[in-house]
Amino acid sequence: MTEPITDEEQITPGWLTDRLRQNGYLAQGEIVKLSINYFKTFFSHIYRLEVVYSIDAAPALPSKLLLKIPFHDNEAALKMGRDEISIYRALTKAMNDPPVVRCFDAVYFPDSQQSHLLLEDLSDTHFQPELPVPPSMRHCELCVETLAQFHAFWWRHKD
Repeated sequence: MTEPITDEEQITPGWLTDRLRQNGYLAQGEIVKLSINYFKTFFSHIYRLEVVYSIDAAPALPSKLLLKIPFHDNEAALKMGRDEISIYRALTKAMNDPPVVRCFDAVYFPDSQQSHLLLEDLSDTHFQPELPVPPSMRHCELCVETLAQFHAFWWRHKD
C-alpha cells in the first residue's frame, strides 16, 4: 500500500513520475524538472508544483499541480483529508468525467490517518474570493450548473 507524502523533502521528480505512472496518467516519459512553492490554509499544507516533462511524455498532462496534505496534528484536518479522498475516489470510479478538479493521486493511510491529494492546479483560471464576500451572481449560476450535473448523474443511480 502506498503511504501518503508527509514532508516536502519527499516531493521529488521521481516520486511524482511514479505516482502519475501508477495511476495511468504517464504511460511514457518522466518528470525532468519540478519547482515547489508552499503555502498553507486553515487545515492543510499546500504545495504548488510546476512540472516539466520529458519530450516523450503525453502533451495533455498539466504543467501545474497542487499537492494537498492535511496537518498531521489536527484531528479535524485529518478527518477532512480522509473524507475528501473518499469523495474523489467515489466520483472518479463512478463518473467518466466528473465536474470536479482532476485528481491524479488520492492516498489515505488508515494507520496514521495521513492522506494526500494530487490535483490539477486551476489557480490560473479559477479563484476563491476573500471571505466573507459572497460569490458573484455568475459564479452562483456556475455552482448551480455543476450541482445539476451531479444531480442528473446520480438521479436513480444504482449506488
